[in-house]
Amino acid sequence: MITWIEKTAEGHNWKDFISLLVEDMKKMALEGRHHGCPLGVLGIEMAFTEPDLAKKYAESMEKIMIIFSEVLKRSNVPIEQAQDVSRRAFILYQGYLQYYRMTKNIALFDKLQNDVGNIV
Repeated sequence: MITWIEKTAEGHNWKDFISLLVEDMKKMALEGRHHGCPLGVLGIEMAFTEPDLAKKYAESMEKIMIIFSEVLKRSNVPIEQAQDVSRRAFILYQGYLQYYRMTKNIALFDKLQNDVGNIV
């Protein structure tokens, strides 16, 4: 998953990156191959019962925020703001994916693309 996000990010500005990422997720969801973020789902489930394993999931989620931050910097977001914007974008991203998992509402991908893509 992280490799897919890294490859999608390569050479793209923020809006293009988010558009490509969300378009891929939406296509997979329509094909029945996307059910939200496995890192978020499993990490939440293990947070209290398997804290060491949950920590590994959290570290993977932090890697995604680093990818977000790098794309934001490449998109002319000032370095001193990129980490904060990346965190906010990631929280929106995860929230939409969790909500999609519960509702199966494909239209949420369009809202995710708009809200996360326009965070800067």
